[in-house]
Amino acid sequence: MTRPATAIVVFARRDGRGGALRRLPEVLARATAAAVEAGRGEADVVVASDGFPDRFWPSAFRVIPQRGDTFEARFLGALGDVAAQGYRRIVAVGIDTPGLTRADVRRAVEGDGVVLGPSVDGGFYLAGLPTSELGRLEGLPWCTARVLTALRARLSAPPTLLVARADVDRPRDALRLAALLERLARRHLGRALQDNLLPEAGASGLRPPGLARPAHRAHAPPAHA
Repeated sequence: MTRPATAIVVFARRDGRGGALRRLPEVLARATAAAVEAGRGEADVVVASDGFPDRFWPSAFRVIPQRGDTFEARFLGALGDVAAQGYRRIVAVGIDTPGLTRADVRRAVEGDGVVLGPSVDGGFYLAGLPTSELGRLEGLPWCTARVLTALRARLSAPPTLLVARADVDRPRDALRLAALLERLARRHLGRALQDNLLPEAGASGLRPPGLARPAHRAHAPPAHA
């Protein structure tokens, strides 16, 4: 069977946070996996993982370790390791954007040039580009509000831009997106696990007033990415 020319690289790091947010990375990672499943068939899926057991991911995904001491070293190292396997296009996504959709992934996989998903904080949640363009990612002001602007300034042609989406980097981001995360927990993990994944009322002040748990209607987890 011929290998696809494109690889989707899921950059997944579990940061060891505790308390009410201890299971948040798992919720986000499963939602991301479901979204990137849309690209399978036209692309391989590779997870650059740190802190997740290999068995956490769908068996169709290939898992590689992250390496390096900085975000840039880990991120570019993962993309370089995958590109070295002969792929001509890379679509990189993190696990911190719960609004990522299957349509976002399909557009990036099917695109020819650079496809970027802007984050509302000035970064990007998705980058699809030919492997010959990976050098443009080196030396960017990573983890700042300037990274998207800096990358666009380096490109020889305007990128295709997806819908701007919010990511989850800090506890206040989780508060802002709590309703969305609750829906994701029910959809992807099932109602039975929800009580262990989402903060209780008053736990670290993270559950906003009026966000009540549903009294019934369990949802079975779908078969999935």
